[in-house]
Amino acid sequence: YCGGSGPDGVEALDGTLQWHSDDVIVDPGWKVCWAAQPPSPPFLPPSLPPPSLPPCPPGDVCIGGPCLITDGGSCATSPNHPNDYGNNEDCTIYGLPPVGLEVLAFDVYDCPYDYLTVNGVKYCGDSGPAGVEALDGTLQWHSDDVIVDPGWKVCWAAQPPSPPFL
Repeated sequence: YCGGSGPDGVEALDGTLQWHSDDVIVDPGWKVCWAAQPPSPPFLPPSLPPPSLPPCPPGDVCIGGPCLITDGGSCATSPNHPNDYGNNEDCTIYGLPPVGLEVLAFDVYDCPYDYLTVNGVKYCGDSGPAGVEALDGTLQWHSDDVIVDPGWKVCWAAQPPSPPFL
């Protein structure tokens, strides 16, 4: 700013003010007043309760969202597995039996962006919930809107051994 008017109501976001003068003309100068204000809290949209899931018949495993139940109802995969899952996906697998999970594949982008949640713990990267029992009988999947990976396949019943490599 220069001349006879100054910046009213300007916020110095980085907390600095710089002044420069040359050696030609001299004027009366300037005066600045400021007040410190606490930062504004971040905007948080109103939180909505999660959508309720339809009842799952006893003994069945059910799904809400784009994930898939495979292997006769004993496994679940991220959408499109073994190819890359999509952006902005959310699903819940529920009605799981009280057994340890077997992870057959797990390649998920980093937390907190993409993750599979079991018992409130987010799993991402290449470390899935092997051996973990879903205490509430649910798995929850989330992907964000940027990077995708091949995803995951998790089972809750013993799987037949893979045929030998020939």
